[in-house]
Amino acid sequence: MQTRPPRKRPIDQDPAAIRHRRLSAAMEQKQLASAANISTTHMSNIERGKSSAGPDVLFRIATALDCQVKDLLAT
Repeated sequence: MQTRPPRKRPIDQDPAAIRHRRLSAAMEQKQLASAANISTTHMSNIERGKSSAGPDVLFRIATALDCQVKDLLAT
């Protein structure tokens, strides 16, 4: 019988920090979503805390916002 690998703990992102960084960069959600190569719906859900972004998506968002991933995490 195969065993499943352990589930990874979700990254504790800070939706308010993501939104604040986006607004400070004068970007619309659509622009950030496009730059991060995700859907506008997913970007909206991330900012509202309705869904989590994986490490790769957080990295792309941070890159588009010219900041580090740690700047987008809850402290």
